[in-house]
Amino acid sequence: MCNFQENIAVAFGVHAAVIAQFIWENVRQENYDGRTYIKDGKKWCRCSVLMMTGSYPFLTRNMIRDAITLLIERKVIVKGCFNQSKFDRTGWYTFTDYGAYLMNKEGDEDG
Repeated sequence: MCNFQENIAVAFGVHAAVIAQFIWENVRQENYDGRTYIKDGKKWCRCSVLMMTGSYPFLTRNMIRDAITLLIERKVIVKGCFNQSKFDRTGWYTFTDYGAYLMNKEGDEDG
């Protein structure tokens, strides 16, 4: 089953809502690899687009890239690069204050 915030889906589309939920769950808990990444005082999700397609096989790489780009452009998430190797292009994602507000918005209303 795929859970996501309805308000994110309405504002940015279902694909963006699915990816935002994936990043949100990984930022709030341990990441998919059981590690917590804290950089610049924020928790980050370190994940590649290919890894996301493994979690959501119904989304193509381009769908995921487009969703991430949209979320970044609309200032919902921020992408960072904290990899030790310059050849490692794995993305690092965290939420802006605005993005965290959107992700918490429905949860607060439902109790």
